[in-house]
Amino acid sequence: MKKNQERDMDQEDNPLCDKILVELENIDDDAEEYDIDFVKISDKEISEEYGIVAFPTLVFFRKRFPQFYDGDLMEEDKVLKWLIENKEKKDDVIEFVDKKMLDLLLDDVEHIAVYFYEKGCAECENIIKELEQIDDDTDRHGIHFVKTDDVRLAEELGVTEFPTLVYFEHEIPSIYSGDLMKEKKF
Repeated sequence: MKKNQERDMDQEDNPLCDKILVELENIDDDAEEYDIDFVKISDKEISEEYGIVAFPTLVFFRKRFPQFYDGDLMEEDKVLKWLIENKEKKDDVIEFVDKKMLDLLLDDVEHIAVYFYEKGCAECENIIKELEQIDDDTDRHGIHFVKTDDVRLAEELGVTEFPTLVYFEHEIPSIYSGDLMKEKKF
């Protein structure tokens, strides 16, 4: 969200929020055709939980993972396109998470596999493509599969080499001891 659109969390009457809400109502019917429902909330606790400090903010939840719209909310066509793209995204895509989202998931989900990788690593991207082929299988077994390039978070968990796979069961991490770079198929 642009600086001039940021608002204090405690501000109840926000003319920008009202104006954007009118714009979003213009595409509500179109979104419903793709089974996308809009929900308007102003709950401070929920905002804090997801780290939302700028208002208005549009969030699309895909498989429990929030996707934040970073464009101009006044551009209805672009907003609708973004919503549809998120809705139609293949289910076998491993979702990217940051530390805050991973912490939320660890509190809420019993079984999570996390792929830690480095930005710009071509081999890491190849491994992600291989892992995405088993993402549906992990889902069927109740294991959420996510990825992150947060090096500090990795270091907090004792991960020092990249890429690395860590499995969490009831928030307890288990680091995969194999060499992901040498694995052919998972």
